[in-house]
Amino acid sequence: MKKITKRHWISFLLIVLFNIASITFISGIGVPVLGILLCLCMIHFYLKEPFTEYGIHFRRIHMQLVSGLILAVIILVLYGDYMFISWKEIPAMIHNFIDQFPSSSFLILYLFSTLAYAAYEEVVFRGFLLSFFQKLLNGFWINIFINAFLFGISHYPLNHYIKQGFFSFITGIIYGYLRAKEPERYTLFTLSVAHFINNVCVDLFVYKLI
Repeated sequence: MKKITKRHWISFLLIVLFNIASITFISGIGVPVLGILLCLCMIHFYLKEPFTEYGIHFRRIHMQLVSGLILAVIILVLYGDYMFISWKEIPAMIHNFIDQFPSSSFLILYLFSTLAYAAYEEVVFRGFLLSFFQKLLNGFWINIFINAFLFGISHYPLNHYIKQGFFSFITGIIYGYLRAKEPERYTLFTLSVAHFINNVCVDLFVYKLI
């Protein structure tokens, strides 16, 4: 177990406070970008630690992205009943989505915003926080459960929907386990892709926002 320093605690508090503020008080497309920059600057300039320790590397990035796509499909199959998906309707919905995309500035902004928030949450939860807990606590599963619990709780204030918090907790366990168990394959790029696709599908099939 690596030693936790005062700088780790300061970084932890700043990142947690920023995340709480982003959930409670502020919103907008600039929030996830600032959050990602905050985490990366803390890691590189303040802690002076390698990004690879926090789940970021560029080796075989094409395989990382393919793994993210496969993981997204598996998650969608697992959550199919929860999402009330009528599988026969999916091709028509996807076709309609693709038809709207080139002429809709809303959809372009939506996709960019969704990707930014997915990447931000992965950098915070499966990047900084999971690595922080791995340094702090001597236990594989306790690290993953604490991380997943915080991930689930962070989704509750969005719409005060307990079921969303619960499924975010379950997803956090899956993502955290893969990140900790196979860090070379399930990097933050991999998990951000899966997270992005799953969020778009939830908005498309559950909330009918698109």
